[in-house]
Amino acid sequence: MENYYLIAIPLAILYLLVMSFFVRKWNKRNSSKWEDFANQIGLNYRPGKYSVKVDFVDFSSTLPYMEGTYRGRPVRLGFVIEKKGRQARGYYLRVDAGVVDPSGRLLGLVTGRKFSDTVKNSNAPDVKTGHRGIDKRFKVKAIPDHFAGQLFSQNSVIGDRLAEAKVNNNSIEMFGNMIYYVEEPKSSRSFGKPEDALIRLNLVCDLAEAIEQTR
Repeated sequence: MENYYLIAIPLAILYLLVMSFFVRKWNKRNSSKWEDFANQIGLNYRPGKYSVKVDFVDFSSTLPYMEGTYRGRPVRLGFVIEKKGRQARGYYLRVDAGVVDPSGRLLGLVTGRKFSDTVKNSNAPDVKTGHRGIDKRFKVKAIPDHFAGQLFSQNSVIGDRLAEAKVNNNSIEMFGNMIYYVEEPKSSRSFGKPEDALIRLNLVCDLAEAIEQTR
């Protein structure tokens, strides 16, 4: 038994060191890709910090994000880790964008996800927008209750794009002069591609413009 531990412990340490090396290498390559993307669209890149969590050999790293001004509005784009129960974790793309809305309206659209606490606690009613694609795909809440229908009747193109986007579980919420977009990547091992993230960023900015045009 003692001989077993003399062999097993060094092998376990070696395994951890090898895995640590490859995770560091992957993290550096991934960070470089997103930093180049941030520079291309004029945002400030904030690198994630490498970390190792030894929990049944569960390696992880904090995730990079970028922020600044894009298309004339404040934005932040990156990835977040969200707990999904006691053990599981979910990785999500998140896009935040400023929107000018002096009247303080609220909008929530979710598919496969839950509304945030802010929307749940707002007493916003469940509504139908009248946009066939939106109503089929999303659960919708709005304050005032006619806001969502007004938005997608006046700006049906943005409604079509939201309804037809080929994404996994996602949520889109607007309150407090901000839009919050969260999307679960198709693979839990994938953090997405910069070109896909740019499509989402432009979609959120287009939605912000549509909201500002809806009075």
